[in-house]
Amino acid sequence: LKYYHPRAFYVGLLNNQPMGFWTPAVLAADAKRHGIKTLPIDLRVSDVKCTVENQAIRLGFNYLKNLGKEGGARIVNAREERPFRDLIDFCQRTNLPRRAVENLILVGAMDHWNIARRNLLWEFGKLRYPIIELNLPTPDEMVDLPTLTPEEAMYLEYSILGLSPTMHPIE
Repeated sequence: LKYYHPRAFYVGLLNNQPMGFWTPAVLAADAKRHGIKTLPIDLRVSDVKCTVENQAIRLGFNYLKNLGKEGGARIVNAREERPFRDLIDFCQRTNLPRRAVENLILVGAMDHWNIARRNLLWEFGKLRYPIIELNLPTPDEMVDLPTLTPEEAMYLEYSILGLSPTMHPIE
């Protein structure tokens, strides 16, 4: 299977973790050594589990901490109705826990909106989930936040996903 259908092989292993002694990071690195790219989680195209996409492996929502299968299914079902316009639309249609949305932002799943991750986190911090929050005032003005460095982005991807589809420590 690894020789004739390597992408399906890696996707199968990634979707059935934990198993054996190969971590997701080791599997992604091995796939890369065999010329197979691992694509990051993306709200527009990722599925609940990892998939094969254009000769590459697309990480699924199952790799995001604090999301779970139900959360991944909520994203996919809401996306089938129509694409997400922005963060507010995404939050209203999925009603995911705050930590799951923060993790999606931090791993770059919303980068296609061309808003820096820190700015998107700031915007998310201003949104209200009235059921689970205290009604505290939040300033409306935007703060000038620095863009994440590649090292910071890699650290966040590793800490949240268990691997980094965009960068590896050796690079």
